[in-house]
Amino acid sequence: FGSLLFLLLICLCIPTIIVADFEDVPTFTLFNGNQQQPQSKIPMVGLGVYRTEPGDESYLAVHWALQHGYRLIDTAAYYENEESVGEAIHDSEVEREDVWVTTKLPNEDHGFEETMDAMGDSLERLELEYLDMYLIHSPYGGKLVETWDAMIYLQQQGLVNSIGVSNFGIKHLEAISLNG
Repeated sequence: FGSLLFLLLICLCIPTIIVADFEDVPTFTLFNGNQQQPQSKIPMVGLGVYRTEPGDESYLAVHWALQHGYRLIDTAAYYENEESVGEAIHDSEVEREDVWVTTKLPNEDHGFEETMDAMGDSLERLELEYLDMYLIHSPYGGKLVETWDAMIYLQQQGLVNSIGVSNFGIKHLEAISLNG
């Protein structure tokens, strides 16, 4: 319950970041190249659930964060807590369009078809119809060009608004840029 204690301390000790309404949360505007939604507003304040145990720990962390005005939730298939995160979002009183949800593609799911399947699995575990952001968690699964092509396709299909990468170096970004 370490992360719950941390969240509770944040809520009690830093009340300036606790807001009551989505409109009050400061945001960044992303210009993401998405034809259907060329701009997205991403909240500056969010909760990441890395190392948060699946079940009650993840569920309560997300539930309390949403209750206290957080509007960005960051998870990943690798964290194995997407189901608990999805339940908390679903059970909250916050409208889905007011919560920015990011999850990440695991290394073992690189490749076009694998990425498509992994996205479907994440959406099912999260109980969502779309993601706000889907990231390639790491370049070390290989097949970067095929994986990036799948990400673009998922965005074109309206299953994700924004796509990106995490933990990439310059050589990985260049590979996508030159070949993708």
